[in-house]
Amino acid sequence: MGGKDPLQDLYADEEPYDKQNLSQVLEPYINIDPDSGEPVFSLEFESLEAEEKVILFLVYKRVAADLEEISGDKVPQSVVAISEETNVDEGEVDETIFTYNFIVEEDSSQDVLIPKHRVAPAIDYVS
Repeated sequence: MGGKDPLQDLYADEEPYDKQNLSQVLEPYINIDPDSGEPVFSLEFESLEAEEKVILFLVYKRVAADLEEISGDKVPQSVVAISEETNVDEGEVDETIFTYNFIVEEDSSQDVLIPKHRVAPAIDYVS
């Protein structure tokens, strides 16, 4: 018995999302404060549709954690927190969460996030 273990084929060969594309899509709307890791919203962010604001905010959370600017436990967000950060009505936040399958609920906490493997479809939607 020789040869390559077929399970070796299960290892991912690439990043779960295109970092260059992600940067180009996110940068005009949300930047990351280098001291606090908090979002810095641009004036252009205010002109976005509610669902785009919610999606980009959740993508920002994922990116900030990947860059180790915030801890991973700060990636999942409640509807209230998303609403407060983005100035989007809680009802519209809820609607966005339940409309797009790239946004998932974190266990039983009802907090939501975009997992790494679903960042690409989220970015495709807003770009």
